[in-house]
Amino acid sequence: MRVFYAIGLLLLINGQVNSLPTTLNEEDIYSKFEEWLNKKAEETINAITESSTHAKSLLDKQIAVGKLKIEKSTADAFHDLHTWQDQLGPECYQQGIQQLEILKSASISEFLHCDRLKKAFEDVGKMFKETYNMTADLAGKVKNAVTGLSKCQSGNQITDSLCIMKYIWQVKNDINSVAPTFTIYGLDIKRLAMEIKDIYDYCMHPTDHKVNQQVAAILEGSKLCAI
Repeated sequence: MRVFYAIGLLLLINGQVNSLPTTLNEEDIYSKFEEWLNKKAEETINAITESSTHAKSLLDKQIAVGKLKIEKSTADAFHDLHTWQDQLGPECYQQGIQQLEILKSASISEFLHCDRLKKAFEDVGKMFKETYNMTADLAGKVKNAVTGLSKCQSGNQITDSLCIMKYIWQVKNDINSVAPTFTIYGLDIKRLAMEIKDIYDYCMHPTDHKVNQQVAAILEGSKLCAI
């Protein structure tokens, strides 16, 4: 599977296709060509996978930070209610606890269902799906080219040389044809990663403000209840 994805990512090094050695002996041209493909794939696979994984990791991290912030705001209020338990009495104390539990759950749900956060989740999902689709398509083309290259063994030097160049050129053209799509895809991953902090701020600010207001109201209501 690693090689499968790596081959697909070759299009990111489109400009390096022309660097394939042209002075190889006929007896090892096939193995050298296949080695070159795998080498170039290994050089690029980390860059693209790290970019997509980094974007997802940033999103997961910001979600965890948001949930933790909400939980901390309510945790402080829970602590206050526990401290006041004797003064509040059982009924007012339980009422405050229940209201805080509801507030915490509702606030986390509101944060997670923020329109831009949901869109970011969708974009990440599409990102990995698109990776699979594009690499599967290119992997098939590369496989066909390498398989065809192995057939260039008629024994006729001119015929075999032309056959070899045909398949090398085929790979080059295949990479050229899909390179723009992968270039745009790579930029989209970077854009999403850069936007994630802004998305967090957009979704967290109103929720955080509302939580603080309602926590204060619940604590005040619990005090009034005990009067």
